[in-house]
Amino acid sequence: MNYQDGVFERTVRIAYYECGQENKIKLSNLLRHTQEIASRHLDVQGYSYQKLEQLGTVFLLSRLAVKLWDIPRAGEELVERTWAKGTKGAYFLRDCTFLDKEGRLKVEVSTMWILVDPQTHSVLKPSSLAFSIDMRPDLSVSIPAKQKIKMATPEYYGHRPVRFTDIDCNHHINNAVYADICCDFAHANLWEKDIRAFAIHFAHEAKFGEDLAVFGEQSENNTQLILAKTGENVCFEAVLML
Repeated sequence: MNYQDGVFERTVRIAYYECGQENKIKLSNLLRHTQEIASRHLDVQGYSYQKLEQLGTVFLLSRLAVKLWDIPRAGEELVERTWAKGTKGAYFLRDCTFLDKEGRLKVEVSTMWILVDPQTHSVLKPSSLAFSIDMRPDLSVSIPAKQKIKMATPEYYGHRPVRFTDIDCNHHINNAVYADICCDFAHANLWEKDIRAFAIHFAHEAKFGEDLAVFGEQSENNTQLILAKTGENVCFEAVLML
């Protein structure tokens, strides 16, 4: 583990339980790695999740984009790096890269976070943060997390109840679970084709006891769009690119 010049780095070994067919890491577990390394970055600066709660602020993931250049496999060691890039409007920008031991790029991740009150989840201005984060606006990955995802003619795919095991410390579905939902409902052939890119926009929290109505749309260029609602509220919009 290393922290230098605003960049946090750690080396991890991909576990077999994190992987699916052909021992390739599941998309949801890549998101878990992304979440964990962002948290660890704040930890080394002295601001754990518990400390943030005490200060009356926590971070929630709002948008994310992933580019998979070479899908990591079980047993492989990855060098994971993350840095904060700055703010834009209400968003805190953060990027991550996952590399192999030889320094070859495996995965890029771009994220946008919002600062919220831990009790009400009302959005706070970046200026509400009680400490400063080291920023590296000079570093960037090749994919943006800001794109909007729109469907022309969504088709109803089915429903998915929000389960107890979906819920995280923020009392809503954890962001990584949405990746599993997208993969489970996708009509695209994920058995034979790898996911090469993924983007998601989290629009509305889904909580235990609610029900997700899932809609989708496929395009001719191996792109699967997924949208889910809780009641009349759009919960998330996502795109899988094969």
